[in-house]
Amino acid sequence: MKKFAAAVLVGLLLPLFGAFAAAPIVGGPAKTNQSTETPKPDKKGRTLPFHGNVASIDKSAKTITMQGKKQRMFHLTTESKINKDRKPSSLTALAAGDYVGGSYREAADGSLELVTLNIGTATGKNQATPQKPATK
Repeated sequence: MKKFAAAVLVGLLLPLFGAFAAAPIVGGPAKTNQSTETPKPDKKGRTLPFHGNVASIDKSAKTITMQGKKQRMFHLTTESKINKDRKPSSLTALAAGDYVGGSYREAADGSLELVTLNIGTATGKNQATPQKPATK
């Protein structure tokens, strides 16, 4: 019972001693509210995947509009990477109706900026794999 009472007493008094230790010393150096940290640059948003068929391309504005109910418009930037059949390519290789996939991020102004654009056929679990001919 004595050990329990001592533990409770220490548990109650410990926060009080912590408060006194954190209090500023009278006559000590004055603290200012200026932070020594440098302002961090804006973080780029996380990338999100997309795929589908291209509805239209505006090469002068460097935008791609996707087919579908929601018709999203993606903007190409200088950092956007375009690949066709896993090889570097350009926007001239893209045509309306092509199947594309890749990733994008939302800019501060709400526009969708392309990070990567992969032009080509769909690859993945749903695509049938070609079977080898039977050998005799």
